[in-house]
Amino acid sequence: MLRKFLFATVLALAALGIFAAAAPAFHDGPDGRARERLAMMPFEAVLSPEQKLAFLSMVKADRAKLQSLRQNLHNAREALIDKLLSTDPSVDVSREVAQLKAAQAAMIDERVAIALAARKLMTPKQLKDAAAFHARLEDLHRQEAALIRQMQGDKPEPPGGDE
Repeated sequence: MLRKFLFATVLALAALGIFAAAAPAFHDGPDGRARERLAMMPFEAVLSPEQKLAFLSMVKADRAKLQSLRQNLHNAREALIDKLLSTDPSVDVSREVAQLKAAQAAMIDERVAIALAARKLMTPKQLKDAAAFHARLEDLHRQEAALIRQMQGDKPEPPGGDE
């Protein structure tokens, strides 16, 4: 019983430490930069200071494009919501859905381009280290979800379930 308590405490403290380290990424406002930072964390964790400067300059060069893509995505969502909440009984949202899909695809394309540019800066060892970092981060997310389900009284999922 004491072992379980100690294990849970250590696990909770480790998770808290990881979340505290990542907390600044969640305080960037409603424009979505927090998720972008978390997605790039495995890359940034293994880059040398010179590589980080090169990566930062690439991201800064793309900042205006990313902001424009975010704005397009926001506008497409708002247009769809406005149409869905209209009083028109025969509402057709196909145009708004197409605009939202196009905005999402453009954002994904840009994020992948940035990740590929970061990847080009890295050595094979750094790529391996980034993959290991990502795997550890995913494992922590699964553990967090399992702990939350356990605290809510749900049955735990079998290992390897997607979150």
